[in-house]
Amino acid sequence: MKNLQAIYSKDYDQNTLKTLALLTVDELNKEEKKYASHYRQLKPRRDLEDYIDQYLSEYYFNSFRQVFHILSANQQLYHRIKISEKRYRNLPCNFDTSEVPELSFKIVRNGKRLSIATFFQLNNESYEAAEVNRFQFLICWNNTYYMLKKSDWKVLEDIAEAGTFDHDTYLEKYNKKLKKYPLDLGGAFREETREASPQALIQISELGGDMLMFLPRWDYDGTIVEDDKDIFTIYEGEKRITYKRDKRAERETLEFLQNAHPNFKGQTIFFLKFNEASKKNWFYNFYHEQLKDNFSVTGMDMLGYFRYSNHKAQSNLSITKTLDNTVAAQFTTYFGAEKIDTKTLQKALSQGDHFVLLKDNSLGILSEEWLKKYALFVKNAKIDKDEIQFAKWLPLISGPEHHQAALSIVFPKNWLEEWNRWNQSEDQLYVKPDSIKAKLRNYQQKGYEWLNLMAEINAGTLLADDMGLGKTLQSISAMAYWLKSNPESKFLIVSPASLIYNWKNEFEKFAPDFNLFIYHGAQRDIHDFLKGDNQVLITSYALIRNDNELFSNMLWEAIVLDEGHHIKNYTSQQTQAVLKLNGKRRIILNGTPIMNNITDLFPQLHFLLPQLFPSQKHFKEQFEKPLQHKKIEGQMDALKKMTSPFMLRRTKETAAPDLPQKTESVLWCEMEDEQRSAYEDIKSHVRNNIMIQIKDKGLNKAKLGVLQGITKLRQVCSSPRLLKKESDFSSKPSIKIDNLIETLTSDLANHKVLVFSQFLGTMDLLSEAFEKNEITFRRFSGKTTAKERIRLVSEFQEKDSDIQVFLLSLMAGNSGINLTNANYVFLMEPWWNKAVQQQAIDRTHRIGQDQKVFAYNMICKDTIEEKIMALQERKQILSDEVIADDGNFVKNLTADDIAFLFE
Repeated sequence: MKNLQAIYSKDYDQNTLKTLALLTVDELNKEEKKYASHYRQLKPRRDLEDYIDQYLSEYYFNSFRQVFHILSANQQLYHRIKISEKRYRNLPCNFDTSEVPELSFKIVRNGKRLSIATFFQLNNESYEAAEVNRFQFLICWNNTYYMLKKSDWKVLEDIAEAGTFDHDTYLEKYNKKLKKYPLDLGGAFREETREASPQALIQISELGGDMLMFLPRWDYDGTIVEDDKDIFTIYEGEKRITYKRDKRAERETLEFLQNAHPNFKGQTIFFLKFNEASKKNWFYNFYHEQLKDNFSVTGMDMLGYFRYSNHKAQSNLSITKTLDNTVAAQFTTYFGAEKIDTKTLQKALSQGDHFVLLKDNSLGILSEEWLKKYALFVKNAKIDKDEIQFAKWLPLISGPEHHQAALSIVFPKNWLEEWNRWNQSEDQLYVKPDSIKAKLRNYQQKGYEWLNLMAEINAGTLLADDMGLGKTLQSISAMAYWLKSNPESKFLIVSPASLIYNWKNEFEKFAPDFNLFIYHGAQRDIHDFLKGDNQVLITSYALIRNDNELFSNMLWEAIVLDEGHHIKNYTSQQTQAVLKLNGKRRIILNGTPIMNNITDLFPQLHFLLPQLFPSQKHFKEQFEKPLQHKKIEGQMDALKKMTSPFMLRRTKETAAPDLPQKTESVLWCEMEDEQRSAYEDIKSHVRNNIMIQIKDKGLNKAKLGVLQGITKLRQVCSSPRLLKKESDFSSKPSIKIDNLIETLTSDLANHKVLVFSQFLGTMDLLSEAFEKNEITFRRFSGKTTAKERIRLVSEFQEKDSDIQVFLLSLMAGNSGINLTNANYVFLMEPWWNKAVQQQAIDRTHRIGQDQKVFAYNMICKDTIEEKIMALQERKQILSDEVIADDGNFVKNLTADDIAFLFE
């Protein structure tokens, strides 16, 4: 050891000296040469240096363990301790063999990141790792050395470079190692308790070539248990879930098995000789009885002495009729002369089995060729004896190489030709309607055509482009095309309430010829929509739920769901209300169709393609459970294959050639009732005071009051909580903060974002909201020191930084810094001087930025913010040379302008 300076002792005997010599440089060099020679002979697939390091570490540990006892008996040992940058001191030390350090760990949480804290137990005391010195497998505390167990040393080496990590990394790399020790999770995971009904499993295996073993097991939401404990624990992302086992259901399984064969009486793990299993077709009947009773039988493909059938599966699929969304067909399968029940095939495929048990107790194998041709249909069909029904789109999913005949029956020939052209070329298939007042970029033209192609076969579509790529424009273009074909068309747009007016503005911008109707507020009346020449009704998810009886009785040319994750919960009233809507064409716009887990996708797919999956239970069995617990390989690929024709996603990177370097937009925010009420109360009070001041003092002398009134209303737009003196408003919600949080946790969950605000109070509220929603962020304002700014910017700009948001005050953060890791910018409040806003946006849109930048100015609808924008357009008073701040802005206002702002 390098820190061992010298050993002063009496003469040692030859055996002791020989032991001490194990750690000399010469001996270590000999060992290194020996392992290098082994490496050249064995030629392992490992790096030479790693190979030698592993074996030298083993040698070093084993040798030092022998030396340790010699050192512990020596009373004249010293070690060299560093006491300053250039000074060392030799101090007495000793080696203690009477105690072996014990390890314990704590998982520390910081935001969404975790780290490992290590503790050593010595002399009945616990010490943090920082309190002791560790030299590989030696621990030094209070000038005494202790030797770790080899297994403990290996664990410490494995976690030495762990740093910070996410929950998934902890579960993959560290949980298995650390759970063998005392482990304090310390709130790192959210605790949850669940109860579930188990799926009974029977694991079949062979013993000795003449006996079968039947092992009962239970599947709780994808976790297999076979012991007799009352609870078990699993992890899902950030959750630690404790399951209470249903012991009554488990006992029923055991009792069922005990009664399944006379030889099973009194057993808990069940054994049966081959000849007993074969008598009177017992095994065949038993196997199929389990399938019928929804037991899962596993291990059949691992049986070595039960022979495989020589017959190949022979199936015939004959389409008999096609309906709106489904296809009916006759389907039969034989192995030789034995006909196989189609439900048996479906059950086997659902379990991931590629075989069925035949009457002679042999296994009938479903070949790769058979699986490619028929598995998709059988797995996703409704079965009634020899008739199966499946979604008409399945032939499209499974590929023309296997189902050309089915494709030609289900889909028109000219449509198939257009579909192939769309997939294989850049030819224009649909001309953009003249009513669309925008040029479609190449990828937007492809999206518009895709929406039309899918609509022609009554298939719903999920457009999942990145935020900022124009999902709204593509869907409006498709609606304009359909309106041209049928001028009597009525369209329904369903969005979060906060986005209703964004839709209105997008229609007015891109398709001003559409007649729009906003169905919102207490005075809403559907008859006003029906009796006029309105073509588009825009409403919220909440009103679809509340007025569901009304909406479920109407037929729409097309229904568009914006932010489709609002129906991710299949059993919620809101989702069920949406599923009752009737539309010839259906579109979902959703940049993040999967928010938490794969289950989020089912209600959206069920809305778009009602017959694609027979049921939610079927979807869970086929995809959710296998994907969550990695039970069946290739399920994610299978799900992608099934959904790919109907789901289109382009990222900013793939669309980059068509995009400008910087895109600026207004993000309209519609206040909810509580915030609106607060705003109107404040506006009324401010307006009355200002009018009195103008009357008493004159316009010029009243402008300080005007500025104060404008500021107050702008604060209400950001959040009523900024008006701390107005206690009535201290708990009112903020639509801007709510919208921003939803966007950051959904569409932009994997993007870096800058957020600018003029008000420090808004920054405080945003910081609070970020912490509550576990959004990692950094923040600075005018109070932040120059040194601290450099540190914060550096942390955000680090290549592998997990910091999602940088929160900055508009004036302090609008110059002198580079934040090119971000590519989305949100301005919480409009600023009078556009140059200041541009400087803020240019913190990320500058040299070094290799991504497209999207900037959003958040404006509350029907407020002073919108009126200020209108004044800018009407009078062009917001000159960069003239208007530098709020005061100059107010100086340029006339009496009419002030009346307009506060009306």
